[in-house]
Amino acid sequence: MLRGLLVTYLYVLIHVAALAQPDTTPPQLIRVEAPSATALRMVFNEPLSGAAVQNVTQYLLNPGAVAATSVSWLASTPAVVALTLPMPLVPNQPYTLLYVNLRDAAGNLASGTSNFSYVPIAPAVANDIVLSELMVQPRAPAGGPSALPDAEYIELYNRSSKAIDITGWQLRDATGNLATLPACILRPAEFVLLVAASRINLFSGMGSVIGIGISPTFLNNDGDTLTLRTGAGATIHTARYSTRTYADPTKATGGWALELADANNVCPDGPGYRASENPNGGTPALPNSIWGRYRDLAPPYPIGALAVTASQLRVVFSESVDVSRAAQTDRYAIAGFTVLLATPLMNQRAVDLLLNTALASNQRYTLTVTGISDCAGNTSGTVELTVALTTEALPGELLINEILFNPRVSERRYLELVNATSKNLSLRGIQLAKGEASPLGTNVITDSLTWLAPGDVVCVTPDTAQVKATYQSQVHARFIQAEVPTYDAQTDGVWLLTPFGSLSDKLVYEAAWHHPDVQNREGVALERVNAQAPTQSASNWQSAASTRRYGTPGYANSQRTEAGGDDAITLERETVIPGGAAPLDKLGIRYHFEQGGVRLKAEVYSLQGHRVRTLATDLLAGTEPGMLYWDGATEGGSPVPICIYAIVVTAQPQRGAARTYRKACIVGSRL
Repeated sequence: MLRGLLVTYLYVLIHVAALAQPDTTPPQLIRVEAPSATALRMVFNEPLSGAAVQNVTQYLLNPGAVAATSVSWLASTPAVVALTLPMPLVPNQPYTLLYVNLRDAAGNLASGTSNFSYVPIAPAVANDIVLSELMVQPRAPAGGPSALPDAEYIELYNRSSKAIDITGWQLRDATGNLATLPACILRPAEFVLLVAASRINLFSGMGSVIGIGISPTFLNNDGDTLTLRTGAGATIHTARYSTRTYADPTKATGGWALELADANNVCPDGPGYRASENPNGGTPALPNSIWGRYRDLAPPYPIGALAVTASQLRVVFSESVDVSRAAQTDRYAIAGFTVLLATPLMNQRAVDLLLNTALASNQRYTLTVTGISDCAGNTSGTVELTVALTTEALPGELLINEILFNPRVSERRYLELVNATSKNLSLRGIQLAKGEASPLGTNVITDSLTWLAPGDVVCVTPDTAQVKATYQSQVHARFIQAEVPTYDAQTDGVWLLTPFGSLSDKLVYEAAWHHPDVQNREGVALERVNAQAPTQSASNWQSAASTRRYGTPGYANSQRTEAGGDDAITLERETVIPGGAAPLDKLGIRYHFEQGGVRLKAEVYSLQGHRVRTLATDLLAGTEPGMLYWDGATEGGSPVPICIYAIVVTAQPQRGAARTYRKACIVGSRL
């Protein structure tokens, strides 16, 4: 007992002695801020004291040897000194502030200089300032990094070109705990550390540090969502993390900070946070150790455009886009229309466009999208998209066109649909089912605003990549990846239902419908011969041609027969030489239909599927032969690169389904 009391007594003596050590360290100036062109704010690491603090002769601003007209120092904020200047600061000009003989409470004198430049304060928008580093679990296990203070910190970084006043901003976690930030201005590319006020002395000499009213264990070790908001409540940046965010189980146990991987890419699908790779465990108030290692160098590109209503379009992008550029209406153009408003959606991967007038039914339009950036600053070029006003498919308008019900082992089944009308049909909510007597196990093929043009086909399969590889699908083949019922290898019922459950088409097939010469029926699709003939007629189904690997998923059937044979569209030759001698300087495309009233659309595509030229958009063809010509140039008149190109002609008769013809040609060059 006596020994225990003695040990306790000695500990108290030692602890009191440590606390009694005199303060011999002078105050340190952390930063100089300019709240306005005629005001400076000096922030020290500890409270100042004495009448000299408020003496204007203790301060001098160069160039010009400018003395302050007044000094403000408040007991409520004793570490802050405010100076009023007699003349306005010049934006972006370097300045040096001299201060002499400023005391702390212990009488230590501080003198020195601080260099800064004046950047006018501007309002902040989303992501101007980011939560760039989080020290969630500072205490490292044995053998871990120990160079940093044993205290949590939250690092802010100004990634903008503006000086931003964060005074009165709030930091909030997922459970509602919050802290209000004191007076502080962040200049461009500047860091500041937010720490519990009781831990601020641990970060002496580590750059700009602010003590705020939070618990020393404010950050939850298992994960949290932190939100930085302005005093008016506008969200500037949000950080989400969990133990998985470290991407390293060892570092997740403590001692390592989470660093923002790319301060220039803070989109929802950006690289986010990862464990620091600095051997100290973090980089407080310094550039993050992993910056530049996970950079996004690819620009966003629009993957489709949809008509939500007659006067509202939705453009969907490959990745999250920069909302400021995506909201600029001059980035979008559609002939005959004005884009009144561009509204990025919450996920930043889609933008809604409001038009000045309604789209016409059963007509295609070309939407041009230019100069859209992602959050990493990558900017797209000009891309053209086809968009149309769609209608819900009525019973009998969307038909079963091809089915692979007996795939080879390790391969996937598929079902192909065809639009047998002259309307643009929406595929949203279309359902598939199986069963001979009644539909069983219905499932929706897509919830997106996908549509199908007149006469076009689309292949539905659980594995798009595998089916494309197996059947070497053409460039323009259309696919939707969705579940397809497992059909019987001998006979089964295929149900195609509208979004409201009405029957659109039904097929009860038999394996015996295959051509008798097909000995092994595994991997051989049944193709519809004529979209106008009855679905259930056995004579309307044939085995896909062997020359097409026994399947044509997503493009025209090998066994089809429709009005207008294969010779309705022909090329006068296969080669065109831009700028060459006649007749090789242009390619003639001949069309001839037995029945009149056929409307033609003719386009030229590259092997990568990019449209390079439109030759006709709504050409009415009669019964007499006609010609279209292509000179091997783009829309702008520039010669296309030497390569193989596809001439794609869509023919829409007055009655019946449209048909698409594809003819290959070669662009050569002069010797």
